[in-house]
Amino acid sequence: TTARSAGGRNLVNGFTADTEILKKARTHIRSKNHYGVVSVERAGTSKLPHSDNLVNLVVAGESAELDTAEVMRVLVPQGVLLVENSGKWERKVKPWPDEIDDWTHFLHGPDNNAVSRDKLVGPPRHIQWIGDPRFSRAHEQTASFSAAVTYRGRMFYIIDETPPVDIRLKSRWSLVARDAFNGIILWKRPMQRWVNQLRRFRAGPASLPFRLVAADDQVFVTLDFEGPVHVLDAASGKIRRVIKGSEKTKQIIYREGYLLLLSDDEVNQMEKID
Repeated sequence: TTARSAGGRNLVNGFTADTEILKKARTHIRSKNHYGVVSVERAGTSKLPHSDNLVNLVVAGESAELDTAEVMRVLVPQGVLLVENSGKWERKVKPWPDEIDDWTHFLHGPDNNAVSRDKLVGPPRHIQWIGDPRFSRAHEQTASFSAAVTYRGRMFYIIDETPPVDIRLKSRWSLVARDAFNGIILWKRPMQRWVNQLRRFRAGPASLPFRLVAADDQVFVTLDFEGPVHVLDAASGKIRRVIKGSEKTKQIIYREGYLLLLSDDEVNQMEKID
């Protein structure tokens, strides 16, 4: 159970009905300095203490009294259940619901029609997860949150991660990828030169939320305000390619394999814009 944390990168919950195993497991977790990231509880699996669509992987040994319906409830779409049976492992994947829609562009899709086709979304009844930072830096200057899109269970956004103690501190902009169902950070990539945090609130640039798109397991983004468009792998954040000649792009549109880029030679002449 401790090994499955992959050195602290994964959050792991273990369950056992055996009190002695529970004591040994907790002692072992503390000896590895993984307490908190890895935890073990005395419980069965008939009722798991997790919200719906929260867990990526469930591993059950032969002795586990497994309630498959309960496991499917807590698994995220495309989450995996591994069950040991006579020394072999059986694998079951929770299907992706057709009723869930993606939000790939700033205004939903490439047509800029900000209406989702999602049939499962509704009034919020509980908090699914909370992630840092809890507060933005100020409400009189540039917003700390530049853009956000989602695709196939992943959320991608550009945020200023500088502590909110003083707006005069230099910004630390990052492109962050999270699991949209449980909030676990999948990867981060630092932005290069982005925008001045001392700009007046709602004083632009208006193009910021149009510079991030996610589709077909790819992320399209301008990592620098005047730099070229980068194509990243959605799962790992690794750069697949940098599109030559795409400098000063201020809007990215992607549809069915075609990438449309709107550029502006005066994109950084803020005094003229003002």
